[in-house]
Amino acid sequence: MSRILQQGGFAWRSGACLPAWQSLSAALARHGECLGLRHQDSQAEPDSPALQLLHSDLRPLQTRLVGLPALPLELSTEFTLQAACGLMSVHGRASGRPQALGVNYLASINAALAWQGTLAAAVGQLRGGQSA
Repeated sequence: MSRILQQGGFAWRSGACLPAWQSLSAALARHGECLGLRHQDSQAEPDSPALQLLHSDLRPLQTRLVGLPALPLELSTEFTLQAACGLMSVHGRASGRPQALGVNYLASINAALAWQGTLAAAVGQLRGGQSA
């Protein structure tokens, strides 16, 4: 296994997480566990990153998640985002009415994208790049 995966650790904002975003925090945690990274408790400050990758060979990598500009963060739930993206409309075509997927689909794909971007930034740093 790569050294970055053996010695890496991750932390995500859990205590100050918006109640509507709990499924995203859980998905970030599950994906981190699947990657074999150890969880490191973080301080739940209001401006803390959603995901922080730590490794001795890297500067800490922070990933911040933001909501849709037109939708207040407090209203950005899995349910409302499925509706806003049109997923409920497509999924409910057979019944003739909007229908939720029944799983935290958007939380899962957003967590996967957050991890992919964070790990890509880690690879970039290991190759000599500077991250902002």
